[in-house]
Amino acid sequence: MSGWRMLAVWAGEKIVLPSVRLLMVLTAIVVLGSAWNSTHAQMQQSGGGGSNASVGARAAAQPGSVTLVGGSFNSTLPTVTSGNTESLQMDSSGRLLVGSIAGALPAGTNAIGTVRANPLTSCGNTIYDSGITTVPTAEAAATSTATCVEAIYINNLTSSSQTFSIKDNQGTPVVYVNSFNLSANSNMLLTFGGIKFASGVRWVATNASAVNAQILGYQ
Repeated sequence: MSGWRMLAVWAGEKIVLPSVRLLMVLTAIVVLGSAWNSTHAQMQQSGGGGSNASVGARAAAQPGSVTLVGGSFNSTLPTVTSGNTESLQMDSSGRLLVGSIAGALPAGTNAIGTVRANPLTSCGNTIYDSGITTVPTAEAAATSTATCVEAIYINNLTSSSQTFSIKDNQGTPVVYVNSFNLSANSNMLLTFGGIKFASGVRWVATNASAVNAQILGYQ
């Protein structure tokens, strides 16, 4: 091989081949970068459902996966059927509606809302309060309905002792307080713990406008 030819071959190896190798390296970097991005793409979500969940329409068949956030206020609650998807319901103040609190209380033994103790009496669960009244001098019924009496308040308005009696309202009455003497300008609270006064409560005082009383119980 002549000297000039050998010089040309040497120059090609030193100049041309490194350029080719650099181009191959850059091509490989681009290809590998594209492959990495395609298999490790970052999920970006803005507004609607992400790429890993299906967003179902309201009152429609439920998709395989659901993303539900927040709730809706409806002046008239929506009606949905079994298997449908619906958004959480809120009142006009943004409070979450739970179960039947949004509507009528369910029947049965459920007690939701105002909580109170209903006494188990043989008279009923309606509170009876006679209000303060003057005990008459002629025996009479304060109430003609069977009453489970919790308490009776008695007050002597005079400066002398007064006598009073309390009975139930049967044809042949049962006497619960017989001619009790209440000291001048004094009062007392008689507790009966729910004792049933059959057919109501009768009472009488010795003197007119001398004794005030009040009955509290259940009917």
